Amino acid sequence: MKHKLIFRLAGLGLLMLMAASAKAGPIGFSFHDTTVVGGNLVEYPIYIDSSVTGLNVISYQIEFTFNTSLFTFVDAQSAGTLSAGWTTDVNQISVGKISVAGIGPALSGKGRLVIFRFMSNVFVNYNYGYFYFQKIMLNEGVPTTVKRDGYITIQPPPFITVNPNTALLTKGETQQFTVSGGKVPYVWSTTNPSVASINSSGLLTALQAGKTQVVCADSAGIVDTSGFVEVRGLKLWFRDTTRYQGQTLDLPVYTTDVTGLGIISGQFSVSYNQTLWTPSDIITTGTLLQTANTPTFSLTANQINVSFATSTPLTGSGILLYIRMKATKATYGGSGFNFISLLFNQTILSNTSNGYITVQQLSPVTITPYGNQTMLVGDSIQFNATGGTAPYTWSVADPLRATISPSGWLKATKSGIDTAIAQDILGSIGRSGKIDIYDFRLSVPDTSLIPASTVDIPFFVTPNTVGFPSVQMKITYSTGSYVQLMDIISAGTLTSGWSFGTSFGNGTATIAASGVTPVYSGGVLFKLRFAVPDSTPRPSTIYINLSSVLFKEGVPVPLIDNGYFTIANNAVFSVTPASGVIQSAAVSQKDSMTFTVHNSGTATLTSSMGITGSSEFTLSTYNISVPPGDSVKIKAYYLPTNAGGDTATINFNTNDPYHSSVHVQLIGKITQFPIIGVNPSFIDFGTVKVGQWKDTAVTISNTGSDTLKVTSVACSIGSFTARSTSFQVAPGNSFVDTLRFAPASIATFTSYFLVTNNGSSSPDTIKVTGVGQTALSVGTNNAVPNEFVLHQNYPNPFNPATTILFKVPNHGRALLKVYNMLGQEVAELFNDIVEPGKYYDARFDAKNLSSGIYLARLSFDNEQLMMKMTLMK
Repeated sequence: MKHKLIFRLAGLGLLMLMAASAKAGPIGFSFHDTTVVGGNLVEYPIYIDSSVTGLNVISYQIEFTFNTSLFTFVDAQSAGTLSAGWTTDVNQISVGKISVAGIGPALSGKGRLVIFRFMSNVFVNYNYGYFYFQKIMLNEGVPTTVKRDGYITIQPPPFITVNPNTALLTKGETQQFTVSGGKVPYVWSTTNPSVASINSSGLLTALQAGKTQVVCADSAGIVDTSGFVEVRGLKLWFRDTTRYQGQTLDLPVYTTDVTGLGIISGQFSVSYNQTLWTPSDIITTGTLLQTANTPTFSLTANQINVSFATSTPLTGSGILLYIRMKATKATYGGSGFNFISLLFNQTILSNTSNGYITVQQLSPVTITPYGNQTMLVGDSIQFNATGGTAPYTWSVADPLRATISPSGWLKATKSGIDTAIAQDILGSIGRSGKIDIYDFRLSVPDTSLIPASTVDIPFFVTPNTVGFPSVQMKITYSTGSYVQLMDIISAGTLTSGWSFGTSFGNGTATIAASGVTPVYSGGVLFKLRFAVPDSTPRPSTIYINLSSVLFKEGVPVPLIDNGYFTIANNAVFSVTPASGVIQSAAVSQKDSMTFTVHNSGTATLTSSMGITGSSEFTLSTYNISVPPGDSVKIKAYYLPTNAGGDTATINFNTNDPYHSSVHVQLIGKITQFPIIGVNPSFIDFGTVKVGQWKDTAVTISNTGSDTLKVTSVACSIGSFTARSTSFQVAPGNSFVDTLRFAPASIATFTSYFLVTNNGSSSPDTIKVTGVGQTALSVGTNNAVPNEFVLHQNYPNPFNPATTILFKVPNHGRALLKVYNMLGQEVAELFNDIVEPGKYYDARFDAKNLSSGIYLARLSFDNEQLMMKMTLMK
């Protein structure tokens, strides 16, 4: 109430003084930017920057806002200020908003009007607290005022950090600790020196089991203490190793020195991969547990559990015990052997270091010759082994069927099936293909005949060691309507004197014969007499096939070679494939398919070809000549003119009397494909100043039936760039890309963007042109040579880049930086020596930043200017 009354009583005086100050110019008020350390009391004055002498200023009212997350308001003081001795009224209107009013004798001069005190908060990073004037009034509004807002930079208080924060060590081990921040020299210590000691450089040595902490103090007395460092009395570990498939491994479990720990019992579990290893035993011979009771172990899923006990405490270091395991033969790979839980004497914990054990794949052994083999009893074949690790041990799957030497020489001894096997020194095994062993060979020779009244076809056998007194078989032969089997001839053959039973049909015959004396020798078994009339078509090929062959109730076993004979002297036409489908990737794209014309006859084959149907099919040639037993390749081409399918027929007219007219059907298809569209296809960027740019949108459309895949949008001139250089466009959709012209010099630029894609017309082009003019980057303006200016960025809002212009009053170094609203620096745009009276520009590219408000701060000669910028993505 007292303060309000004073203002009322002064009202009349103010009215008289207003007339005296009505002609005074605006009075400047400001907060001055400063820097403080977080956690301290801050005195932040409001300044009168213009002299008020003679203006009869006897009262003021001021409101301003501040960031309450950074500062806590304490009080306001006028002692030592222009308003010392005045009556002041301070009120916190709302959170972060302060009102102050004062009344007293007329002010004179300039300087601090009133001082506000704030407590600054503590942060780990730099923060910036802004103070914004909301209202300034002198007297009842005269003289007028202008304002300059300010900010306080809060820097974090000094601190140091000890690294690492925690550690787990074994007695005797060391750990290097480091410190960041603070000032040298540092003093190191531990909270429990009996557990671990630390030297002047931060190297800690574990002395005995227990816990301690590491303490570091810098020369300024700043201290940091780590978390707990635990020291254990012993450590168990595995060493990484490797075994081959099928091999046995005695895996050692190592321990550090256990002397003095009084260990008489222990238990631990180890996880492993049971698809790779099978544990079988615990071995203590030659270990620390050699004189202890035999350890026990049990197996659960992927885990082995071990327990031991001894009457005498363990001493020394080395191998505690071995875990005996066998690597699987079925698979291979690496697996970890990890300690799960360890406890000694029920109370002593142990550190561990896990291991990684690899089951290495046996190098495969390959046996040549490859594939299945066919042999007769008495035949030999040399097998060879490669791969694996020599030397090799040779064997056969069935020793009753064949024998094999140490060098791989196999000899067939009895009819049946066998396999050669080679095993290398590491146990890797290679197997040959199936070996079919026969006692002898029964064959029908291939021959070429001329038409005659009859033809005798001999059946040959090779010698055998078993002997056979009987034989039966079924015979089939082709072209039975022309060539007829007339008789079985045994006279002068190995079956001379045998009894024969035969049954003839059209193209078939069944024969059964037996004799008194078994046949062992080789020669003609018997002959088949065929009637071959002159009317038999020429050429004709008669194939003779033997089936259901049985000698002496199944033994000996014959290897059968069927045969054929040919008649006449004609060309024989055939073509493969018999029809074709040609798929084209796009309209107007030619694709082809290859056909092969064969001549299996005895005369030269000639043929002319033509195509009926769609004109979109053509041939590589229209006349061919094929020698006997040879072939010729031709190509059919398909060049579609529309998206629909097409059909045609290749017509062969040959000199083969039985295939004089042959027709091959063709089908043409178009697979799915994209169709690219570019709008516009020509862009004139016009005139752009060097250092600036201009963007233009271009639409990439896909009117095809498959996804358009653009892999590159690029121009050979660096002044033209594309925002998106690779993308995909679904059928029927489009994509809008942005092309930019940023001239690198004063010149006219003309070029093409190449749009590389999976369409048939790739690469497609976009013609571009533009003119680079004089840059605005540095210009001379002598109108106001001592001007200190930070222009608003352009464009603003921007995405993703903008340009900032500034001018300085004197020669010196200018620094332009950008901060986010948390006061964190996001970019340094300019840091160089500048001249007065010239404009300078800087480009801010925020493509990696999120949308929001950013602050540009220009620093020069202990003065600063700030500006807000808006990034909108």
